[in-house]
Amino acid sequence: MERQEKSEAECNALLRKIFLASDALLAMFAPQGWEHSPLLAAKYPSPQERYERSLQMHRNMQSLSQKAGRSYPEPHLEDFEKESLPISNAPLEDLLDLVGDCVWSIFSENHDVVASDGSIYHLGSWRGSGHFIADFINDHYPVNNKYGYLDFYMGLLYDEDRIKCLPVFRHIFEILKQGDCDWHYSFPGVGVVSFAQPPQANADPATYDPATALQAQMEYEAQQRDIADLQAKFGKAREEAMEEARYKSPPATVQAYWEIFGRWPQGWVA
Repeated sequence: MERQEKSEAECNALLRKIFLASDALLAMFAPQGWEHSPLLAAKYPSPQERYERSLQMHRNMQSLSQKAGRSYPEPHLEDFEKESLPISNAPLEDLLDLVGDCVWSIFSENHDVVASDGSIYHLGSWRGSGHFIADFINDHYPVNNKYGYLDFYMGLLYDEDRIKCLPVFRHIFEILKQGDCDWHYSFPGVGVVSFAQPPQANADPATYDPATALQAQMEYEAQQRDIADLQAKFGKAREEAMEEARYKSPPATVQAYWEIFGRWPQGWVA
């Protein structure tokens, strides 16, 4: 049975408890000033981190570049050390960027925020959640309508940045716990979506060709078998990844949940 979803107004009310007023938000996460906040490193990664990320991306793309007959030099650490990231003069917006990304990571990625009555605080699809968070911030903070869904789509991409944002994740789970809500984790995986439709029978006997109809049906069934085989491979890879996760440190979201709730979230592999 499909679970009921909270209204848009109820979702907005929950986000208001998480985001806090501007002054309260800065006081919570940057009491000594934004330049001294530990969250600053999540917004402005170090030269070493930026170099390692660029190097990994370069190596991931290298095989494609070689197939295209091109080759690009690897990045060098000194290039990143020469180009420091300028810290903005908008600490509130920097902080809203991070809190929005963290909210996306809790409410999206196929996870569920569940109310005491079993209904879901659903902000939308992956892109829809980004829209919801962007609209919320534009409506409640003096940011001149600057945010769009791409600002929060996919949340924080790097594990090290999520770890740096543990204080934000703990705060979100504190709010959920106070509101008698729970969080159900969804282990990441890849699914296959097919929009192929079975061939339609030709109702006109004058133009009906049995050989053509049989060929179309055989092609459709072969395609469905290929899709099922691919989905089975993805499913096996997910199961292997879940087994591997038992022996690794949990992701930052799961760790923060355990610290606040004192147990693992439903859906986690431990």
